[in-house]
Amino acid sequence: MLEHGEPDPSDVRYVHPDDVVPLCTGCHDKYDGRTNERLDLLPHLTYVEQARAVSHVGFVAAARRLTCSRELADGLGANA
Repeated sequence: MLEHGEPDPSDVRYVHPDDVVPLCTGCHDKYDGRTNERLDLLPHLTYVEQARAVSHVGFVAAARRLTCSRELADGLGANA
């Protein structure tokens, strides 16, 4: 099985399904902070999905990316 980001023979990148959160345009705008409303992904992710996020970017960065509190980890280490 291919690992995350590893090219397959057709030069297509494999992304593990637990690394993907499909969002509609409105929810994606909320997640990216383009609206006054924010989207908190954490309550909607399984423990496996949360663990994969931490394994990719570290705990602090994952906490920042998965919660509405993007300011949560400002200045708290290399993973911030």
